[in-house]
Amino acid sequence: MKKLIAIILMLALACTALTALAAELTDVTCKEMQFTTKAPAGTVAGYTEDTGLRIYTKGEGGIPYVQVFRRPLEYKFSNPQDYLNNVVREYLEDKYGKDSQGMNPAKEMEIGGKTLLGARYYYVLQGTKVTQINVIEIRDAGDVEYTAKFYEGYEDITMETLETAVQYYQETDTAAATVEEPKQATGKTVEPMDLSWLTVNKEDGQYSVRITDTDKIDAGGYFTAEIYFADTYPLEEVYALQEGDKVTVNGTVYTVDALLPEQDGARELRVKEEFDGYIVFKKATDNYLTLLINDWVPSTKIGTEKVMLPLPNAFAFFWAGGDDEVKTYDWESFVNLLRSGELNGELKQYNTLIQFKDGLVMSIGHTDYPEGPAPMIEAGWAGE
Repeated sequence: MKKLIAIILMLALACTALTALAAELTDVTCKEMQFTTKAPAGTVAGYTEDTGLRIYTKGEGGIPYVQVFRRPLEYKFSNPQDYLNNVVREYLEDKYGKDSQGMNPAKEMEIGGKTLLGARYYYVLQGTKVTQINVIEIRDAGDVEYTAKFYEGYEDITMETLETAVQYYQETDTAAATVEEPKQATGKTVEPMDLSWLTVNKEDGQYSVRITDTDKIDAGGYFTAEIYFADTYPLEEVYALQEGDKVTVNGTVYTVDALLPEQDGARELRVKEEFDGYIVFKKATDNYLTLLINDWVPSTKIGTEKVMLPLPNAFAFFWAGGDDEVKTYDWESFVNLLRSGELNGELKQYNTLIQFKDGLVMSIGHTDYPEGPAPMIEAGWAGE
């Protein structure tokens, strides 16, 4: 009898605890994206255009917070794993540079009672290490991307907020399964800007570079640096693209199928033609965009420099290999690497940078990844 009474008391306490927990949640509505969810009491929620609903766990206006973004039906994820492992990662690497501290690749996570695909990213912001978690939920009425950002001391409340937002998420519109009629195409073709006016700034410029003529090191006392600048597009023209419009990508004209909503300064372009991988426009400034094709950036040659030997004594060559180890070489060791042929064809505009200072080449940096496009595509031939 005592055992039965103990069990009844435990059940009663559990029910009381669950009731108290439910009472500590507050309803959150996002009229702009037509969904509701819940959040722990004491948090502050607000909608921001192009980023979605943010639930602030410390106070409105900054990290830590949880963000909920509902994508329109026509912008459903085609490859969520690729999006998390590449698009988001590369955006954060570009945004935070040396303060980007890597990621944990996409994997299944148990969030809010659901099994979802998610990834963790790490970076330093104003001297503080930030953890960012992006989680994707595939839904018939529009996929949802949840983003949690927090720093030390706020993981528990932020993860609790994320769990709650995922668990209680639901659409409120009755026409969620209806795709809007596509807007009328303008008939225009958006092309990268003409870069013929650019000149190489050898006083303090940094550029993408392709190293050639290494066979001239001994025969002529020089090698050649082909200087490249990323293909650049006017933001207003790109953001005005509609289905049926055309856009030139790395020399090939494609037909727009959809330009997805902005996420963290990037907008994915989907084309009607067969395309192996993804195309993403990324903000370079408030008015201009560059392009990412899979893992490489299309670029245009703006100049050719004959680099005479010897190089300055202060010159350094930095080589980051696949193990993330960075090796440093002085100018003589670098020239010997070029002589050996070990780097033949490897120092390309997709993975190599050159730094000028006071008219001299002061450094060259190279990473083994990315390798860039396939040779035929790089040469401008995309097949029939």
